[in-house]
Amino acid sequence: MREAMIVEAIGEVAKLVQRVDELAPAIDASRGAVIHASAELAGHLVAFENRMTALTDNAKMRAVRHIAHRTDEIARGSLQSQARAMEEAAREVFQREVGPALQRLVGPLQLLANRSASPWSAG
Repeated sequence: MREAMIVEAIGEVAKLVQRVDELAPAIDASRGAVIHASAELAGHLVAFENRMTALTDNAKMRAVRHIAHRTDEIARGSLQSQARAMEEAAREVFQREVGPALQRLVGPLQLLANRSASPWSAG
């Protein structure tokens, strides 16, 4: 009986070796497929990185353009506001300082103009 078990064990080992031999090509094929898939994935990754870089660069460019556009708008608005404020300040200074001085000069000048317009009248 012991010999029968040894023979049976040897038969089982032979079947196991045969199965391993049969699996070797499938394992090699799987290994090749994994290597191919890895290389293909690496290629896709490079393409993805390139697309992401292009997308990021485009987003940066658009952001910079938008910031520059808004900065120009704000600068133009600021310049216009400053110009209006300066005009208003000049008007106020003119009305407050120059206006009264001109009024003081206009009175005597009008008298002189009236006298020279009619030099024959006694006055």
